[in-house]
Amino acid sequence: MAVPAAAVWQVMTTGSDTNGGGFVPGGGGVDRSASETAYVSGVNLTVDDSVNTDVAPDGYTPDAADVNNIIQITAGAGFTPGAYHIVSIQSGKWRLDRSPAAVGTGGGVWSLGGALATPGKAGGLHVGGNLIYVHSGTYTFTTGDNNVSNGRITLAAGGAPFTRLEGNPASRPIFQWDSNISARLVSMGANNVVRGIRFAGNAAHGNTGAITRGGHVQEILNCEFTNWQSLWAIAGTYVGNITDCYFYNCKGVAAGSWPTIRHCVMKNCQWAVSRGVFDTDGNTRTEWDECIFTGGERCFRIQSGAIAVLRKCIFYGIAGTGGKENAIGYQAGNSGTVDVDSCIFENVVGYGVAGGTNGRVRLLNCAHYNCGGLHDGAVVEEVGTIAGTHSFFVDPAHGDFNINNVAGGGALLRGVTKTLAA
Repeated sequence: MAVPAAAVWQVMTTGSDTNGGGFVPGGGGVDRSASETAYVSGVNLTVDDSVNTDVAPDGYTPDAADVNNIIQITAGAGFTPGAYHIVSIQSGKWRLDRSPAAVGTGGGVWSLGGALATPGKAGGLHVGGNLIYVHSGTYTFTTGDNNVSNGRITLAAGGAPFTRLEGNPASRPIFQWDSNISARLVSMGANNVVRGIRFAGNAAHGNTGAITRGGHVQEILNCEFTNWQSLWAIAGTYVGNITDCYFYNCKGVAAGSWPTIRHCVMKNCQWAVSRGVFDTDGNTRTEWDECIFTGGERCFRIQSGAIAVLRKCIFYGIAGTGGKENAIGYQAGNSGTVDVDSCIFENVVGYGVAGGTNGRVRLLNCAHYNCGGLHDGAVVEEVGTIAGTHSFFVDPAHGDFNINNVAGGGALLRGVTKTLAA
């Protein structure tokens, strides 16, 4: 046996990596993990003389409320350090999910209750399907070692349920490096979710991105990525979604295969290695719904064979030279397809879509104002284009991209219903 998939881990800046750290909800007991200090601890945990999963804590009498809490054993001759689930109380002892040592062994150093202090430690204790809940505060990663105290975190593959790393989106915990360590903060596997975290990079510790992916089906939700200035805030080649995220001053937001990027904002982001803020994998389909790209450089590079679908996206203030000035650009000589539906291009130095000489560009009900043009004329099907004579937005300079009702601007966008042939 092992810690159950249903376990929930608590991480607080004021916790301790020697605390118990977790609880298994839904089966009785009282959760002791959501506090700064251990509920109880000791230095002489003793295994029963005949049943090697039953243990007696020193200085404490086991109680039914302890059931489903997790104890952490950190030291003791003959003990295997790790996290152990209390499954029941038997003859005044805790019965654990597995044996921590041989029968009759004493001297185990242990704690029950209290939150952990670092996401890396939680990574070392969790199993697939667990929730790691990180409370608000700043978590500084001081080593590139994986799943250890103060280290980076790799999430175990989930199933039903997914493995989750979460914070509160309203007061996101901050993950950052303390030095120029060449490793990503979080590695995702199959069936993982990361939600409600702020990943903060800067010149001192932004040489790599925040997240790398290594398995199918991941979700990144309500996260913030700032100042990742080397290559790709999110990297990897596997399938997943990005929803309700904010990216600021990142050199490349994501590369790989993402079925849907939805309700995200990309502000002042730059292209990466002559590609784009996003780089689509060849022979894959990716969709962007209701995203905003403001400031920065070319937003997409469409690789050969890729299909990109953009719906109700806004491209504002895209600038640069050498191809960076176009909102959407193609890999040279490719045959990708771009479907652009009800998108708005404003103050784009170059074109909305450019370079698709061997690809297929389809534009439906798109609007442009103060751009080099909606497209450069290469392989285009076009219906319902709207050419503005005024800004479409209420106050874009201050981040208000609501549609105004000005003649020649937002008023042109109301009631558009034209359709594009299949």
